[in-house]
Amino acid sequence: MTEIKLYDKFEKSTCVLCGEELLVLEKPITTVCDYCGKRGITSHQCVAEHYICNECLEGTANEFIKNECIQYSGHDPIELAIKLMNNPKIRMHGAEHHFLVPAVMTAIMHNKDNSFPDLSTELNNLDNLIQNNAPKQCSLEAGSCGAAIGSGLFVKEYLKNRYPDVKLQEFSDYVTNETIREIDEIGLSRCCKRDTYLSLEVTAQFLNDNFSMNLPVAEPKCTFSMRNKSCGREDCPFFNLANDIG
Repeated sequence: MTEIKLYDKFEKSTCVLCGEELLVLEKPITTVCDYCGKRGITSHQCVAEHYICNECLEGTANEFIKNECIQYSGHDPIELAIKLMNNPKIRMHGAEHHFLVPAVMTAIMHNKDNSFPDLSTELNNLDNLIQNNAPKQCSLEAGSCGAAIGSGLFVKEYLKNRYPDVKLQEFSDYVTNETIREIDEIGLSRCCKRDTYLSLEVTAQFLNDNFSMNLPVAEPKCTFSMRNKSCGREDCPFFNLANDIG
């Protein structure tokens, strides 16, 4: 029987693929995993009959993020983030996004200028920093967003051997606060995907403007609207109408 390890009560009752309500079946059935194609047994399905097997959901999200970041060889933070978030281990909303943002940027800069020669060690270090510094729950009213804080932590790590602590904190605070400002300016319900996009855009733009990194800052077209019941749709700058009707 499928074990559903989800982020909150809302997601425990919804499909990880489409966001529709999960219904309890009269009896368990054998079906095919929509992600890997293997057969498995489940006692829950949405009306579209989606199914994700235990094997595709097993393991921690952060370990999955680390492994994928180590394997990635490109320079596009949005591309890598979307690849990660398309995996069912990454929930629609969840604290794993707080680590995903700095992990993505660390992998990008490792590939760009080898700033982190031992990428695996640095990702483990970031994981610990996020656990100790980012909130498990976010509240813009309290001035906190885990993805934004993760961006600031990345900046400190990336520049830590080049500037004094006071300047590092200034850089970190700027990236974090600018991300929170942009999230607040949009003014919609929580969305970890949107906040991830914004965090990466702000961080990449900061590096481009101040250190001539020439990182791509292409505006993503979100593919997660159908999974997010609180999606702002046309009010969100990343909403993709083609995905909604396609």
